[in-house]
Amino acid sequence: MATYVQELMYFGTRVRPVADVVAEALEAEDAASVNRYLTFLMAHAFDTNDQRLRRQCDEIKMAHGWKPFQGPPASENNLPRGTKESAEASSRPAELCTPEARTLWQRAQAEGWVDAQWQPVGLSRPDAALLAHRLGKLLGIDGWKPFETLWKRQNMRQDYAKTQYNQKTDDFERLLKRKL
Repeated sequence: MATYVQELMYFGTRVRPVADVVAEALEAEDAASVNRYLTFLMAHAFDTNDQRLRRQCDEIKMAHGWKPFQGPPASENNLPRGTKESAEASSRPAELCTPEARTLWQRAQAEGWVDAQWQPVGLSRPDAALLAHRLGKLLGIDGWKPFETLWKRQNMRQDYAKTQYNQKTDDFERLLKRKL
């Protein structure tokens, strides 16, 4: 039996097996539910370049009497309406798009530190630099450039320096170590 590129995916705020989400999408009865499933499944298929999942999304559409997606399998035009992550994904630094990095981004998103486009949410500049430092350390990235490019920021090293000897950021750093 063929497997998915990545067996788990985020559906809403929970991590779920891809196979379960596909099965539920096939059984969904109303168009709004089917569209919600397809939104998450197609975004996951595009992010992981999973052609099997992309074909299954076509099968889900046809099972509900809809036409399959048009165009090449990994085209950003194949994402359900309203999904703009694909355009953002093409401008992301490659070292932040590895399978290991995607797993860390999903964890950070689940904690509410970044949004779906991997942009910091509700973090001060020093805390965002602390997050970048932790992610860089876990991914073996030396330097700030990928994060400065992704977040369109400069001087992250100086932001990180502000975290030294600061109780608030020490607490956040301990939280990062526990959660990532």
